[in-house]
Amino acid sequence: MNRLIASVIALLLCCNTAWGQPGTSSMVTISAARVGQSLLLALEIPAPLATVPGDTLAERLGTLAGMLKDVARVLIVPEAAGCRRLGGQIIVHTKPGAGPSPGISAGWEFECATPDALGALEISLFSSLQVQSIQAVVFPNQQIIITPDDPYLPL
Repeated sequence: MNRLIASVIALLLCCNTAWGQPGTSSMVTISAARVGQSLLLALEIPAPLATVPGDTLAERLGTLAGMLKDVARVLIVPEAAGCRRLGGQIIVHTKPGAGPSPGISAGWEFECATPDALGALEISLFSSLQVQSIQAVVFPNQQIIITPDDPYLPL
């Protein structure tokens, strides 16, 4: 469990640079890294994009965080890879200040029996969020824009 938390936090810290910088765009970002048999995923959703029911920002972010507990609402891992989820964490940021801007940070770790079968992940997040695109970063050096018309993240 400690390895999971350390891995997810490390990935979130690497991917969370845009939130701390003024003037950056508000985009949903998914980051992925394959390390041996592990698949590490991080998700950043800025608060203005939390377009789910709720009267207050905290309610909307809480509703969205509850939905994200079901990782299938975010992405679908190819069955052939034989991946099992080791754990995950969802953090809701509601107060602006010295830390991250309001929004959601989430991370998951999977262990895959056949990691070579991880050709692409299907991003199912478009059904929960009303966004036209999602920025994706695949470590070590790939960046792509994912759209509802082509909702796949090649690994």
